[in-house]
Amino acid sequence: DDFLAVAGKLLRSDEVRFGLIYGIARRVAMNPHHYGKEDPWFGIVFDAAGICTLAWRTPPYLVGLAWHEGDAEAAVSLLIKSVHTRWKAIPGVSGHREATDPFAKQWSRAFGVPIQSTKAQRIYRLDSINSISEAPGRLRLATIEDRDLISIWIRAFSIDTNEVSNRDTAESEINRRIEEGEVYLWEDAGKPVSMAAKTRPTEQGMAISSVYTPPALRQHGYATSCVA
Repeated sequence: DDFLAVAGKLLRSDEVRFGLIYGIARRVAMNPHHYGKEDPWFGIVFDAAGICTLAWRTPPYLVGLAWHEGDAEAAVSLLIKSVHTRWKAIPGVSGHREATDPFAKQWSRAFGVPIQSTKAQRIYRLDSINSISEAPGRLRLATIEDRDLISIWIRAFSIDTNEVSNRDTAESEINRRIEEGEVYLWEDAGKPVSMAAKTRPTEQGMAISSVYTPPALRQHGYATSCVA
């Protein structure tokens, strides 16, 4: 709540760029231990012009960084001291490259650990939906009866996308996402053939994640229809 009180105006000003940290902060404000038993951590680095860099961690996940403006090198040197005071070792850092690149280099130099880049991503903003020909079938909300299938698909999605953190998603987390109406399935002839989920809601938007179709069912437009 304290973090959002200070950073909320900036986060709302560009919900696409800051969607990850904004969604996580909003989720943690409702349930501080949503992502794990250990307390979450949020930080803000200011310079003379205002907010420079935002940081967070919801253990056991990576340190996250979002850069706004100013001297990122100076900002991350302060953040490294703060992070290292709390955790002597971290699994990695993720976020805007303006901040994550200098953070990784400074951490490596300071503590003698190697750097390995594992993933680069882009932000895709959906402003409108093209007119498409829908695949056969229909979209429906997942129910608790779909839990076993969704568990298998989330693990398969994580393997396909090399996302290690989601490969052992707890049953309770899958149950929660289903019960809160986050997971959708595309059905064809009464059989689930594709999946998509909504997550990290903000005032103006929503992120779409976990879009998955089993290999044998791909190239039929199921995921395209599900997302649209």
